Amino acid sequence: MAETSYRRIELGALTSDPEAAPNVSTGRIAPRLRWLFIILPLALLFCLMQAVVVILAENLKTSAMSSTLITVIGFVVLTVFVLIVNPAIQLANLIARHLFPRGLMNRFTRSELITLFAAVMVSSGVSSFGLASMLVPLIPTPFNPEWNTELRGWQQDINPHLNQNLYITDTEQIRIFREGVHVPKPLASATFSEKVTYCRDVFAAIPWDIWIRPLGAWLIFIFGCYGLFYCLAFLVLNYWSQREKMIFPLATLPQLMLHDSDQDPHWLPRPFRHPLFWGGMLLAIGTLSYNAAWGADWIGGLGRFRWGMGRSPFAEMVEGTMFEGFRFIQAPAMQFHFGFVAIAIAFLLPTEISFSMWFYFLLGQFFLLGCTALGYRDFSTDFLWNNHQVSAMASGGMLLFSAISLYRSIVMYAQLARHQPLRQRIKLALPVLGLLLCIGILARWLMWNGLPLHWALLFLGVTTLVTIGVMRLVAEGGIYWVQVNTGFFHLFKIFGLGKWISPTLIGPLLPIFSVIFLDIKTFMAPSLLHAAKMRQDTGASRTRFHATVVVTLVVSVAICLATAIYLAYMIGAQQMHSWFYVSGPTMIMDTARAATRTVPEIDGTGMAFYGIGAFWVGLTTLLRQFIFWFPHPIGFIMHVNPDSFGPLWFSFFIGWVCKKSVIKYGGKSTFDTAKLFFLGLLLGEILCCFVWPLLALVFGFSITPAIDMNRYEA
Repeated sequence: MAETSYRRIELGALTSDPEAAPNVSTGRIAPRLRWLFIILPLALLFCLMQAVVVILAENLKTSAMSSTLITVIGFVVLTVFVLIVNPAIQLANLIARHLFPRGLMNRFTRSELITLFAAVMVSSGVSSFGLASMLVPLIPTPFNPEWNTELRGWQQDINPHLNQNLYITDTEQIRIFREGVHVPKPLASATFSEKVTYCRDVFAAIPWDIWIRPLGAWLIFIFGCYGLFYCLAFLVLNYWSQREKMIFPLATLPQLMLHDSDQDPHWLPRPFRHPLFWGGMLLAIGTLSYNAAWGADWIGGLGRFRWGMGRSPFAEMVEGTMFEGFRFIQAPAMQFHFGFVAIAIAFLLPTEISFSMWFYFLLGQFFLLGCTALGYRDFSTDFLWNNHQVSAMASGGMLLFSAISLYRSIVMYAQLARHQPLRQRIKLALPVLGLLLCIGILARWLMWNGLPLHWALLFLGVTTLVTIGVMRLVAEGGIYWVQVNTGFFHLFKIFGLGKWISPTLIGPLLPIFSVIFLDIKTFMAPSLLHAAKMRQDTGASRTRFHATVVVTLVVSVAICLATAIYLAYMIGAQQMHSWFYVSGPTMIMDTARAATRTVPEIDGTGMAFYGIGAFWVGLTTLLRQFIFWFPHPIGFIMHVNPDSFGPLWFSFFIGWVCKKSVIKYGGKSTFDTAKLFFLGLLLGEILCCFVWPLLALVFGFSITPAIDMNRYEA
């Protein structure tokens, strides 16, 4: 019997609106050619724009445009495409439908827009906290004669133990870097061609050759870490998304801005067609724009809009009361700070997660308050050496939680591979093999810097667990602002590891650690995880998606490093951002020097708090299998992030109250509608964090305080 031939049905043809069919046509360009000649070039263009704008805004206007895991420019790009580009394409198709029945070009699909967004998101931190602003100032620091003085003691205690291949040692070249090249600057009234000539002369005057060797050596470590992050993302993704059903809020947010499907005939996605969304957006834009105008001294009168009650006013308010002890707690400090982005994310989270955040924050605060009643006054905790009681417990809990997550993910991988054909087993094994390869490369690189193999593996093991913990905080809790107070150096101090490893090996390790793992506000590992999740949700081509992310990442690294070096020579590194080019590098070297001269004793109290934290998280994980209402441990673990926990907790409380109220009195349909308002709040704040710093940069005015999401005070 002959087989019946069936004609393939185009889903776009099933729409009830005959005029809409051309808008969702397959277009005239093959998907591979469309990716090669449209998507990839656009991704490279946006990453180039992001690198240049972020570095200029950061160093010329002290505006941290890329200071959190929220990719501001990525959301701007997405907004432009869904509001302008896609409707323009549909309009062109509608006009030309009689000449070209298949359409001139199909609008950008969900998977294509997510590919562009992911490329910008993964590379967003490279230009600032993630790499360029940490690495470029560090390379000339150790041998800078202005800082390398006899009083500081670098030359005696730290520099002899450094791998000099990683640094610039020529003091004259360091002076030129700090002061800038001597190229006459054109007048403000100069022609465009004269300004271009000036820029070209600056480029020619920069001694690029002295940067080749140190950057080449550093890039082995950097791309080894990136490879480690990439492999970890794929190891944990399936277990977290399929077994634990986490919502990945930072991956969900951009998808909410898109059409529900590529066959949706409407010109705009659903959120942009609803008045609640525009109400939320206008509220956020109006509030931040008023603050920007006030900060630019355009208006006076009432003063700027306050984001709640900061820690200083609260400390003054409780002085002389039974809560006076709060004045001694600086991290996390008690404050009532809120922000539209944090409230919106909290509204989207499961209520058990947002409840855990504010509940454990208050619990930790009152625990520390009780410590003040017992006479404690020093609650030092930081992202390099120190832990107080609560951050130590959270650190122990996070390390255990990360180890459990990694173990379960590997077990799931083994179970999946057991019943798969050989080809599929090889695919499943690639992340594991890649992880081992990256660890091997990094261990060998650390050995090249003098660290014995077993200590290199311990350093990488602890760093891997901390990385997984941060990825978990972001994936499950929507935390977009991270500074972790735990790591290898905390364990080195608390467990007295200096008795078994020479401090002269630990000192040189500190600058290496600082480049990627010290100030991790734009940590790449969670971004790679969310990029993989977005690809999974949209069904984008695996090959084209990852090729876009990898290519744009490599190009972004090159552009960001070159741009940071170029700008430093143009205006002088001493005129660049003071934290990155003065305070940060000197603090790192001073700490490294102190580490070479100190052998820490075993801290029994600190070890006990680490153990208590690990025990509590293990017990909580067990109890939640039987007692469904028992608080989720993520809020407890969040105390490893105290600098951000203080400003964020109250926003999570507001978001929790709003969601509980909407669900209780309205149900799911009301929640689906209400979340459009909160999405508008989020997008409105993000757009302002791009538009106002850009306007200040282009037109030369200043905004104080800066409009960005890197806010510590109300």
